[in-house]
Amino acid sequence: MAEGSGNGRAAFPAPLAAYRAEVLRWNSQINLVSRQEPARRLDALIDQCDRAFSALVAAYPQTIAGSVLYCDLGAGGGLPGFIWHERLLREAGRAASWLVEPREKRAWFLERVARLGGPPAYGVLQGRWGAVAAAMAEPVDTVLISLKALRLTDAEVLEGLAALRQGLGTLSGRVVIARFQPPETAWTVDLATALGWAGAGQPLGPWRGADAAVLPVEGLGRGDAALAVCSYAAGAA
Repeated sequence: MAEGSGNGRAAFPAPLAAYRAEVLRWNSQINLVSRQEPARRLDALIDQCDRAFSALVAAYPQTIAGSVLYCDLGAGGGLPGFIWHERLLREAGRAASWLVEPREKRAWFLERVARLGGPPAYGVLQGRWGAVAAAMAEPVDTVLISLKALRLTDAEVLEGLAALRQGLGTLSGRVVIARFQPPETAWTVDLATALGWAGAGQPLGPWRGADAAVLPVEGLGRGDAALAVCSYAAGAA
């Protein structure tokens, strides 16, 4: 985060500050965050998403190496989609990002904030994952997919990616699926089964399981969370 502000917390960088203002402006009409102490709750969520991205990149530095396609599923008001897209722009230099949201009002809001700095900084796909597609001309090295409230298995996530991949060509890298989980989450057989992780070296469609882990997202007290990360490599084992 940027230099300190008058309320005793770190100030948000300009794009996040503008995003924050828009969420608070439209929250009463669209219900983007809790209506009880929305500013405090929103600040905690932005910090949580920011720290989660840092935890992910620390564990998987290859996530921001090379070309990245980023998709946030069930994007809602843009948490973590807006925050992770901004981090990718700052740290990877570029990102082809798509925020996928089936609800019309929230998709409208995401399109609005995408234009805060001029031309859209990311694309918005209104619809359900697996029923939306976007033409992308360039191959990518890494596909990063985040889910905060949406519950899909790995097979459902990867099947939806196939519908999105028009024009992507052959992926030479990996797919990283990152799900926000309660802070006490640990990697167990039961969790792997619930998420549908294929297992290391095991095939799942045209992919094979690479690795999986739960990453703690620390430093937020009551707002703590964890990331359950499952990654897949392209091609047969």
